Amino acid sequence: MAIQYALFPNPLTSGDEDQRAMVQNRTGRTKEDIIDEIISRGSTITKAEALAVIEEYEACIAKFVAEGDRVNTSLMNISSSIAGVFTDKEDYFDEGRHQININVQAGPRLQKAIAETTTQKVPGRERHPQPKRLKDFTTDSINSELTPGGSAELNGTLLKYDHDDNNQGIFLIASDGTESRVEQVLKNWPSLLLFVVPDNLSTGKYSLEVRSVIRRTTERRRGALSAAITIS
Repeated sequence: MAIQYALFPNPLTSGDEDQRAMVQNRTGRTKEDIIDEIISRGSTITKAEALAVIEEYEACIAKFVAEGDRVNTSLMNISSSIAGVFTDKEDYFDEGRHQININVQAGPRLQKAIAETTTQKVPGRERHPQPKRLKDFTTDSINSELTPGGSAELNGTLLKYDHDDNNQGIFLIASDGTESRVEQVLKNWPSLLLFVVPDNLSTGKYSLEVRSVIRRTTERRRGALSAAITIS
């Protein structure tokens, strides 16, 4: 599949007509996605076996890098470095003045994959919150219901918002148009919102929206969960 891109105004240059390319077909992939792809190719190893191997692989890389070693693989080269000024030869590392950095460079296999890929220009899509998966912890249900007073988790992309702005946040909208904003948010991350469901919701069907001002934009944007939610 080609890398899809669209052009948008470039605020970093002086030309009024200058544009910059932004990749459009980004999908957040996880370790589970990698394993599912391996298994779909006909591998004889089980998902549990693959997960165990990858976990050990990652732990080993992290150990080597944390010990100051350089790790070279076909996908990437990883090393550590120390930033900051030391006053003289008798000075020591000070967390207040110095910092350990991780350096990552593409390895030959990744470089080859990028060199052989193609690109496709597509119409630009407005960036907006994209809620995708809602889990109600009380019932363990997915994209179907919420329990008033219970906790829930929403996964997706571009979900983070300014909680101090009452026009941004998680909104539950009843069939009659009544809106309820979620006030208790435990985690407010770009890909995850962990929150407490308002306990004053009436029973019925609701839609869920996330409203936020996306970084490097000024207007409020919204994204809705595709499934209707039942409050019972």
